[in-house]
Amino acid sequence: MSKKYGVSIVGCGSIGALKPDDIDYAGGSNILTHAHEVYMNDHFYISSLIDKHKVKATNAGMKWDCLCSNDYAVLAHSRPDIVVIATPTRHHLESLINVFDHWKPEIIVMEKPCGENAAQCFEIMKLCVVKGVKLFVNYNRAYNPYFMGLKTKLRQEKVLSCTLTYNRGLIREASHFIQLCNMWFGKHQESYNISERFGMPSFADFSPEDTTDCVVMKYENCPQIFMIPIDGNECGLFEIDILTDAHRYMIVDNGNQIVTFPVDSTGTYGHYPTVKWNSRAKADTHLSSMGLRFLYRSILDSFISPNLHILCGGQDALAIHQIYEKEETCLH
Repeated sequence: MSKKYGVSIVGCGSIGALKPDDIDYAGGSNILTHAHEVYMNDHFYISSLIDKHKVKATNAGMKWDCLCSNDYAVLAHSRPDIVVIATPTRHHLESLINVFDHWKPEIIVMEKPCGENAAQCFEIMKLCVVKGVKLFVNYNRAYNPYFMGLKTKLRQEKVLSCTLTYNRGLIREASHFIQLCNMWFGKHQESYNISERFGMPSFADFSPEDTTDCVVMKYENCPQIFMIPIDGNECGLFEIDILTDAHRYMIVDNGNQIVTFPVDSTGTYGHYPTVKWNSRAKADTHLSSMGLRFLYRSILDSFISPNLHILCGGQDALAIHQIYEKEETCLH
């Protein structure tokens, strides 16, 4: 049997280990936490779970049947190959420093957005470089082959527009979309927060410090990108609609499906191209059940082929921070 790699998870909250038991549980098909993915994966095992709140650490340890602690010193005992940092964003840098004070893993997996700002993200990158540790950032769509395959298709077509309908935070949720835009459309050129400038809708449906706003952007290979806010208290949604000269790509069901419609050059209603609705093709991305599986598959590939390119690392996370922080974008 091939080697199994030990994973320690720092932060036992919603993405780390403790989604509600009826949603994410051992043996369930809906894999929504790092602990669940590692628990189910034949190539990895949970070496330890760490949370500063002792009760939370204990509950996580009981749920996933593994060593738990509220002290980083357990890392020296559990000796993980990989450490996942799934603490709140404001603690990302501090958590990494605490990890390196006690142990040097081969790989750090940092939850997005990788620090509170570009300066912290850069410091995280620098610490990993100094320690000689690889850094993966969990923008999970970056590791999904369906979204990577869409990148290849979009580079072969003329992109006309792209629209995101979303909620629960311009940073928390829309950063996933910006990661995709960076991957699909080349260089970011400009962005404007229409909610701030013209009083368009804005919702504090996640946090007053991270509102869900209306934004327009322009990229090298996409001239118009629209981010449409919806109040998450009314309806949860994350859907993307891309129109090119050859296809319409609709990413629906919170990213779980890509529906493709061809553009009919002969025209249906006149002598001009139109989207052909009766010829759609649907592909399941497996995002809800396989999102973390694709991340850990990429990590496994990195152990097998050490020089393999990291699909979403520190530089990718830094580029997203820099888009938010450009003074001319007025995204905040």
